[in-house]
Amino acid sequence: FIPKKLISKDQAWFWTQEWQAKEREADEAIASGEISEPFENAEELIRHLRK
Repeated sequence: FIPKKLISKDQAWFWTQEWQAKEREADEAIASGEISEPFENAEELIRHLRK
């Protein structure tokens, strides 16, 4: 037997194939430098934008 995890109905959308594909796409974009990680504060964001 393989145990299954119980997922709350209000969070089931996150585990759909479509959503997981978009999560992988976003992870790849971050890893490739296409988009940045979140900024800690506004000053960090401004420094990034001025590059």
